[in-house]
Amino acid sequence: MRKKSIWFLCFMLAAGLFHTQPLTIKAEEGSLTIAAENVHVRSGPGTSYSLIAKVEKGREYAVVERKQNWTKIRLSSGKSGWVANWLTSSPRGQEQYVQTAADDLRIRSGAGSKYDVIGTLAKGRKAKVLNRQGDWVKVAQGGTEGWVAAEYVNLGKTAAEPISVQSTATVNASSLNIRQAPDTASSIEGSAARNETVQVLAQNGEWSQIKKGNSISGWVLTKYLSSGKAGEKLPENSTGQSGKVTAGGLKVRESSSLSGKVKFTLPKGAKVTVLDSSGDWLYIEHDGNKGWTAGWYVSTSSSSKVQPEINTVTITGSGTNIRKGPDTSSSIAHIAAAGETFSVLGKDGDWLKVELPQGGAGFVASWVIGNSQPKETAAAKNSSPGLSSKTIVIDPGHGGRDGGAVGTRGTLEKDLTLKTAKLVYDKLKASGADVHLTRSQDTYISLPARAAASHYRNADAFISIHYDSSTDSRVHGLTTYYYSAADKPLASSIHNQLVKRTSSKSLGIRHGDFHVIRENNRPSVLLELGFLSNPNEELSIHSASYQEQVSQAIYYGLTGYLN
Repeated sequence: MRKKSIWFLCFMLAAGLFHTQPLTIKAEEGSLTIAAENVHVRSGPGTSYSLIAKVEKGREYAVVERKQNWTKIRLSSGKSGWVANWLTSSPRGQEQYVQTAADDLRIRSGAGSKYDVIGTLAKGRKAKVLNRQGDWVKVAQGGTEGWVAAEYVNLGKTAAEPISVQSTATVNASSLNIRQAPDTASSIEGSAARNETVQVLAQNGEWSQIKKGNSISGWVLTKYLSSGKAGEKLPENSTGQSGKVTAGGLKVRESSSLSGKVKFTLPKGAKVTVLDSSGDWLYIEHDGNKGWTAGWYVSTSSSSKVQPEINTVTITGSGTNIRKGPDTSSSIAHIAAAGETFSVLGKDGDWLKVELPQGGAGFVASWVIGNSQPKETAAAKNSSPGLSSKTIVIDPGHGGRDGGAVGTRGTLEKDLTLKTAKLVYDKLKASGADVHLTRSQDTYISLPARAAASHYRNADAFISIHYDSSTDSRVHGLTTYYYSAADKPLASSIHNQLVKRTSSKSLGIRHGDFHVIRENNRPSVLLELGFLSNPNEELSIHSASYQEQVSQAIYYGLTGYLN
C-alpha cells in the first residue's frame, strides 16, 4: 500500500506542477509560448488568485480564453489556468507589441525601478516586445530600447499586416507630418494642412498610409484624420467653434445628460471643436473622439469657425527647456525666458518644432507655451520687476539614506523632490535670481543644516519641496505649510499658483510644525505636491507635464510674492 502511494504521489507531482510535454490542442483563440522561467498558472485572471501550476519557458499551450492582460491556457493534464500576458509570446517567432495604458510611461535601462530612465512612452503608443523578465517588458520604440513595467501596458497580438483601404479623409491637425514608415522615428516626407483632403491607401495599427495629391505618399497617425471629404456639413446647430476645457477630468458622454454613459475624459486645457449644442450641453470632438459634455466647462471662441494654425508661440515661463528631440529625455538645445517668441516649423505629437535664435531647430512641449501675442507679452514682461536682486534657497526633501515616502509603484520621494527642485532652480536662475539648492544629488543633509543654509544665504525665500503619503490610498491633492504667521503671504502666493496651474485638489494652506520652517528665521514654506500613496496621483506626478506645471507654479508664486 505504501509503495502504491509513493508512485501515485510522484505521478501527481510530475503532472500537476511542471508540464514538460504539453499536448498540442488547437483552440479557437490559437496558442502561445511561455517566455519566462517557471511562470505561475493561476485559478483566475489576476495575481490574487491561487497558484495551481508552474510552466516552463519555451513550452507552447493552446489558448482557451483572453481577458485584459491575462490568458487562459489548456494544460497537459486537461485542466485550464491563467497566465499573465507579459510572460508569454506568440509562437513561431511572431512579433508582439504592447500599448501603453499610462501617461509618460518611463523606459528604463534595466528591468527594475532602480535603473535610469532613458525615455518615455505617451499613453496609447505601441512598442515592439523584445524580451520579458519578471514584471518587466523590454520594448523597442522610435530607436529606443529599454524596459517598462508590465502592469502599465496592454499586450497586443502579433504585428498585423497593413490592411488595404480605399477611401478619403480630412486632416484635423494644424500641420500633420507624413512619414516614410509607420513610426514616429521615421523620416518626414512632407506635411498636410488642416482640412486638407487625402487618399487613404492602407491601415496598420494606429497608422494610416495616405497619398497627398500626386506627389507625396507616406504614413500618418490615424487619430489626426477624419473620415469623409473636406467640406462635409456639420450638424444643423453646429457652431464650428474651437474650445478649451476649463476643468480637470471633464467627462464626455454618449448623450446630453448627466445620466449619459461616459465615453472618455479630457484634461484641463484640452482643445476641442464644438460640433453641436443642446441647451447647456455641447457636442464636441477631440482627436477624432466625439461626445456630449457640460458646456459650462468649455470656454469657446466665437471669432472663428476654424482654429487658426499656430505660426508662432510664446513661452509662458522662464527657464523653459527647448530640446533637440520631441521628448523629455532629449538633451537641451536652448533655455527660453518668459515672453520669448519662436516661429513654428512643425508638430510632432504634443511637441512643437521651433526655430532657435542661434539657428537650427528644437522642440518645446505644447503645454508650456501659448499663441503669440507680442503686445500683451511685452507689456506683461515690462510690468514685472526681475528677480536679479533676490536670493532663494530651494530644499529638495530627504536624500541619501533618507528616502522619504515610498509610492505604490516604488517611487522614492527623495528622487522626485530633487527632480522638481532642479526644474524650479533652472527657471529662477534663467530670471537672474541668486538660487541655491540644499542638495544637488542623492546625499543626506540634516534638518538643521537645511535651515542654516537659509540663514547663511540671508534668503528672501526658502522653499522645501516634498511629496505626501497616507494610509488611505484615496487621499490626493496639494498642501502648503507655513510656521510663522509672517510667512503666510508666501504660502498663499505659491499655493494659489499651484491650484491655478494644475488640476490637483487643494487641501489648503496650513500651519505646520516642521523643523526646516520652524527653525528658519527667513520667509519659508514647505510644499506637499501630491500623494505617492495614491496610485493615480503617483502616475500623474511623474509626468513631464505635471512637473512642468508645479515648477512654473512655484516660480510664479515666488515672483508674485517677491515683487
